[in-house]
Amino acid sequence: MAFTEIVANDLAKSFVQAKNKKYALNRMIFEINYLTDPRSKEPLDFVVKSAILLYIDHLISGEEKFDLAEGEELTPVFDGIDVFFKRKNYIIKELKVSGKQKAMLN
Repeated sequence: MAFTEIVANDLAKSFVQAKNKKYALNRMIFEINYLTDPRSKEPLDFVVKSAILLYIDHLISGEEKFDLAEGEELTPVFDGIDVFFKRKNYIIKELKVSGKQKAMLN
């Protein structure tokens, strides 16, 4: 499983299991923004962050299956999960662009 899929799987599982979905969503944004590339140790660029978010979307919506440990069960209860879908544009806006990328955009 690729790095982005592992991260997305973990974040999506945390979100689905959370009692407070808004808090979990903010935590997800924070986690994604401060991830670094495992090889270069550089902050992730927006494209990779977006790929993680897209995979989370697929997991939460049921388009992809969660990668679960043997015996682990996860049943998404869609009461509250709609917070993710309603705030997706907000999430995308909050994914921060690294300093190097900002310089390249100017």
